[in-house]
Amino acid sequence: MVNWYRYYDTGKLVIIMRHLLRAFRMVKNQWGRRILAGIGMLGDSAGLILLPLVIRNVFDTFTSGQPLADSLSTIRTSALYLLILAVTRFIFVYVEIYFQEGTGNYISHDLRKLLFKRILHLPFSFFDTKKTGDLMSVLTRDVDAVRDGTGFVIMLILVNAMIVIGITIAMLIMHPLLTLIIFATFPLLGILAVWYARRIGPLYQSLQKQSGRLHTTAQENVSGIRVVKAFTREPEAEGKFGHENEQFYQLGLKIARLSSTVHPTMDFLGSFSGMVALAASGYFVIKGEISLGTMIAFTSFAENLIWPVRQIGWLSEMFQRAIAGAERIFQIVDAEDALDSLGEPIVKNIDGDINFNNVSFAYPNGEEAVADFSLTIPKGSTVCLLGMTGSGKTTIANLLARFY
Repeated sequence: MVNWYRYYDTGKLVIIMRHLLRAFRMVKNQWGRRILAGIGMLGDSAGLILLPLVIRNVFDTFTSGQPLADSLSTIRTSALYLLILAVTRFIFVYVEIYFQEGTGNYISHDLRKLLFKRILHLPFSFFDTKKTGDLMSVLTRDVDAVRDGTGFVIMLILVNAMIVIGITIAMLIMHPLLTLIIFATFPLLGILAVWYARRIGPLYQSLQKQSGRLHTTAQENVSGIRVVKAFTREPEAEGKFGHENEQFYQLGLKIARLSSTVHPTMDFLGSFSGMVALAASGYFVIKGEISLGTMIAFTSFAENLIWPVRQIGWLSEMFQRAIAGAERIFQIVDAEDALDSLGEPIVKNIDGDINFNNVSFAYPNGEEAVADFSLTIPKGSTVCLLGMTGSGKTTIANLLARFY
C-alpha cells in the first residue's frame, strides 16, 4: 500500500491550506455567482454523463431486431434527446463560465486593492527587504495565480470530480467487472500526480521569487536610467539584468523539462485506459454479456474520463502556482506595522534643536548603518550631510523623520 502521508510535510500542508482558505474566503460576497456557476457545472456534468446512455439506446435499437417502424420511432426520439442535451449543455456551460469568470475578476480586483492599501501603510523597514519589482510581481503574477487557483481551477476540479463519480456509478450499474478492469490503471495516475505536485511546487515558488528579483532589477535600472548613463554604468546594469534573466530562464527550463516528461506520461496512461476499455468491452460483447450499445457507452465513458485524467498534471501545476502566490501575498498582508507598535504620540509642534546622542542603528537584515553616532543641529540651522555611498546619510534622514 502506498503511504500517501510521506509525500507531504504535514505542518507545511496545514499552512498551505490555511493560506488558500483565506484567499477563498475573500469571495464570501460572491456566493450568488458561486451558486449559479455551480448550477451550470452540475448541468454540464449531467449532460456529459447522459449523452453516452442515449447513444447506447440508439445502437441497441439497431441490433434488437425490432420492426423498422419501431426502430425509426426510437431513433427519432433519441435524436430529439440528443438535440435537447446539446442545447441544455450549451446553456449550462455558458452560465458556468460567465459567473465563474466574474468571480475570478472579483478575486483579483479585491486582492490587488487589499495589497495596495496594505503596502501604503507598511513601515520603511519592510521595504528594506521587499523591493519595488518584487512587490510588482506579487501584485500581478501572484494575484493572477491565486485568482486562477481559487477560481476556475477549483471549479474545474469539482467538475472533473463530478464527471468521474457520475461516470463511475453509471459504469458500475451497467457492468461492475468491466468497470474495475478499466479503472485498474488509475492508481498509477494518482501516484504520478502526487509525485509531480511534490516536485513542481518548490520550482514554482523559486520561479515566482526570481520573477520578483527580475522585476526589481529592471525597475531600478529603468527608473534610474539617468544615473546609469551619467556614470556610464550600462555594462554593469546589463550584466546584472542578464544574470537575473538567466536564473529565471533556467528555472523555467527545469519546469519545462519536468512538465514535458509528466504530461505525456499522463496522456499515455489515459489513452491506455481507453484502449483497455475498447478491448475488454469487445471481449464481453463477443461473449454475449453486454450489448453493442453498452460497448459504445463504455468506450465513450472511458474517453470522457481521459480528459479529467489528462488535466491532473496541469491542474496540479496551476494549484502549486496558487499556493506559492498565496504565501507571498499573505507575507505582505500579515507584515507587522512597526510604527503602530511603538505606541508613542506623534509630535505636532517641533521647536528646538536636533540631537543624536550615541545613536547606533542596524537594518532588519542585520546590516549596521550607523554606530555610536552623535550630532547636534541648532534650531534654524541648515545642514548638509556629506559622505561616501553607504556612510549612513539616508539612514540619518530616515531616523529623523521617524521612519524607523
